[in-house]
Parts: sequence; structure tokens; C-alpha cells
Amino acid sequence: MSGLNRSDLQTLRAQTIYKNGQQKIKGQDHTNFLIDLIDSCANLITDKEKLNIYEYNNSLAYSSGVGVLYSGGLYQANKDTGLGVFNVADWDLISSGGGSSIFKGEWITLTAYAIGDFVVEAGDMYVCTTGNTDASFTPSNWLKVIEGNITQATSTLAFDDGSTNTDWDGNVFPALQGLVNNQLASRTKVLENSLSSNPSDNIAYVAENGSDTIGEYEVGNPLKPFATANAAISALPSFSIIKLLGGSYTQNINVSKDNLILDISGCGITGTIEYSANNVFINAKNAFVTGNGVNDALQSAGVVPLTGFGLDGGTWDGLSQRGINLTVVDQGCYIKNATFKSNTTGTVEGFDVLSLNAYFYNCKFYYTGNKVSAFKIEDNKCTFDDCRIEAPLVALTSTNAEIYIINKTKIEAQRCYLMANVIPKINKLVIDNAVLNSTNLGGNNDDSGILIAYNCDQVKITNSTIISGSNANTIGFLTVNRAATTTYILQNNIYYCGSAYDIFVGTFDAADLGSCEVLGGTFNKAPAALATVNISTTSLTVTGLQEVI
Repeated sequence: MSGLNRSDLQTLRAQTIYKNGQQKIKGQDHTNFLIDLIDSCANLITDKEKLNIYEYNNSLAYSSGVGVLYSGGLYQANKDTGLGVFNVADWDLISSGGGSSIFKGEWITLTAYAIGDFVVEAGDMYVCTTGNTDASFTPSNWLKVIEGNITQATSTLAFDDGSTNTDWDGNVFPALQGLVNNQLASRTKVLENSLSSNPSDNIAYVAENGSDTIGEYEVGNPLKPFATANAAISALPSFSIIKLLGGSYTQNINVSKDNLILDISGCGITGTIEYSANNVFINAKNAFVTGNGVNDALQSAGVVPLTGFGLDGGTWDGLSQRGINLTVVDQGCYIKNATFKSNTTGTVEGFDVLSLNAYFYNCKFYYTGNKVSAFKIEDNKCTFDDCRIEAPLVALTSTNAEIYIINKTKIEAQRCYLMANVIPKINKLVIDNAVLNSTNLGGNNDDSGILIAYNCDQVKITNSTIISGSNANTIGFLTVNRAATTTYILQNNIYYCGSAYDIFVGTFDAADLGSCEVLGGTFNKAPAALATVNISTTSLTVTGLQEVI
């Protein structure tokens, strides 16, 4: 910091302001400032308080050796003085006229020093009172102006004017304390005013130590945050942002206004987060949301169809409830980089999606409950892109849906049962460049790795790896009863089944006029002939595949 001019130093002081002056400024920081201030020609008149030197006060008594300013001159008491007017006989003149003094750095032996020179010796700062070229430091030739190890000491500068309220909160006058003088206090007030003036009306902050009491929070001011997200949402118009400052929160959050962004990145939340409005986006990067055991971790709410939900990141653990439950019709949602966990029991699936167009990218779904199906997809188009789904029993069931499992999505379950219930149908099932790993036991149609069952209309599985356990078939065709006569396409896949089982089992329903075309692929054993399953021998490879992915 050495060599700054006075203008630079004033700018530095303006920038180095801490709340209430309570933040400790290191002794070295203050020393560096003082050194530069003196080095840039410290003036005994204008800089007297910075040097801990004050004007003579006739209401005070002074001890021998104390320095004061009187009529522009720097004096040192030659004896203990009493009260009253300045008595020249009691004082030795050190420097007159308020001229500039020069800082010489650390005291050096046999160096010529003039009256008014400043040095540091043994951690204390001194001003020369008698010119000297001493071989050893002679205290009688110097006036000590700052005492203590100057690289460690707390400055003796203090508020000397209690008439101006400069406390941050504006309620309590600042106590006398080191490290702060009036200029610092006044600049702190300027900083406070600059932060508090003209805050944005479209952002609100929430903090663990915030308040929902009127007058204690302020929209747009991170220094006066709300205590709960719901209170912040109520105070904001549409097209606004709610930002939770880092910490752990126990609260349920309902984003109930259109066009809002909820930013919970880096926070831990115990409770449910739900949205009941349009065009809601949640930034949950590195956040952890744990359900309250009553409601789901993430859910939609209301009865009116919604549009435009987005989510980025977060780990959402529903505990005994769902990790995600979007059961209000949403006309489009995009969810990426999120992890969902669930341990539901009974009739409740781990994850439920009712959206006209739901897209999951790079998401993970872990289900540890005892419901037959981990994931229920209803009346929508749902895409899993580069995702992972793990379940102890069945991965997915669906009604009236289009399901796309693409781009390295991996499913692991006892049975990757991707088909519809008995009455509704799957309109379309597309699996491409995915991995389906089943660990089921038993070789019946119902226990095949993939069960194509009931009203399944359009099925296309391409460029994927389909693995069924050592004791299972790979793909089973159960009664389909499709209304259409479309053809299933299985192309360029890798198939694995147990040695005592088959790649394909079952048949289409007799009333079904469609067929299944198997085009190319790699098999761990030759597929057995099956009615309505037409296996092309072109590009078909049979090899001893291991049960690996």
C-alpha cells in the first residue's frame, strides 16, 4: 500500500468500511494507512487526530511527556501540568507552524533525525523532539505517539464526537472504540444510505434471522430480509425473484404468483415446496429439500391447469411421501439436474407426473418403497433424457401417455414394466440409446424384463441394451388388445436373457393385427421363433454376452 497519495488514501478509506465498525481492522492495515498518510506529508494540523495528537484543552491536566497542539505548534509537557491556560514554561516546542512531518520507517542506528521526523521503534511510533544521530535509541529525544506492538496493536483512534448518530441501525450512539473515527463513522452512514436507497421492488431476500414483521423487512434489501419465503412472495408482484440466503430452513413454501423465480440454491429446507401458478422457475442448485413426512417434497397444487414450470438442481427426498408429485395438469415443464428420492408404501407411487409435456434431463430417481410401481405417468408426454431410475420392483407404469426413454437413460428394477394398466393405453413408447437392467426372478411372461402388455399402441426400441436377470426372459408379450394395427420396431439392440429362458416370449392377442419387427441386434442366445414376431437375420449377431452393462 506504500506510496499512495492523499486522494488515493481518502478513496481507500471510503471503500474500507465495515458494519458498525465492529469488524476488526488488522493493526497492520491501520499502520499501513497511517504510514502512507504520514509519508504523503502528514500535516500536524489537519491530521492531528489520525496521529492521536489533540489540541490543548485547559480543562485537562497533562502528565509529563504528553504531546499536544497549541497555536499550530507541537509541544511536549516537560512536567505534570495543572488546569488552566497554556503555560509556555511547562511545555517544550517540538515543531511549529503545522508543517509537514516525514515518516522515516523503522529507527536506524547512527542515522540523522530532525525534529518532527516519525519512526517506529520496538513496535511503538515516535516523533522526534530533539535532533539526533544516536548509536542507540534514546527515548528522551522522542515523543511516543502510538504505544504497543504496532503490527498487532489496536489503534487508539476513537469517536470524539458523540453528537452525531452514526450507528448502523440508527438507534444507538456508537460507543468509543478503537479502529473507528468520525470520518469512518460518517462514511459508514453514507454506505448505509446508498444500500438502503432505491431498492428493487422485484426481489426479496429470506434469511434464518429475518423477520416478517412490518417495518423490520424491506423488499430489495438483503440487510433486512424476510423470515419466510411465503411472506416474501406475498410482498412481491409478478416477474420477481425470491432469494433464500444460505442456511437451514423449516418451512413449507407455496409459489402462488405467476412469473416468479424461487432461488433456494445452497440451502437446506425441511418442508414441502409447491407451485400453484404459471411460469414458475425454481433454482435449487446444491439445495437439499426433505419432505415433512405428510406432504410430498415437490408438488403442484390447485385445480386450474398450469403452464411453464421449470426446475434446475436439488436433491428432493419425500421420505415416506413422494419425491415429486406433479398431479395438476401442466402444459409443459422442464426439469434438469435434480435427484428425487421416495419411500412410499401402500398405494402411493414414489413419483407421479401428470403433465401434457414433461421433460426430465440428467435427473435421478431412487425409489425404496413397496409400491409395485415406482413411477406413474398419466395423460401426457414424458421424456427421460440421460436419466437414471432405480426401483426394487417395477420401474414405470402409465396410462394414456407417450413415453420417451432416450440418450443414455438407465433403468434398474426387478422388472422394467413400462406398460399401461388394463383399460387405458400407452399411445407411444420410444426407447433409444438407453439401458434397461432387470433383476427379476422367474420366467413367466409377467416376469419378463420388459413386459409389453395391454393397450400398447406404438412401440419402438432402438440402439439400447436390454438385460434381464439370469432367471428371466428379456421381453414378454402379454395380451395387448390394441385397437390399432401398428407394428412394433425393435432395432439394433443388445439383448440378454437367462440361459434357460428366451429373448421373446408370449404372443399378441389373436384379434390384434399388428406384428413386431426385430431388425438386427446382438443376442446372448438365438431368439426362439414366436408368432407375430418377425426376426430379420440381417445384421443379427448371437454371442455369449455377459450380464453386464
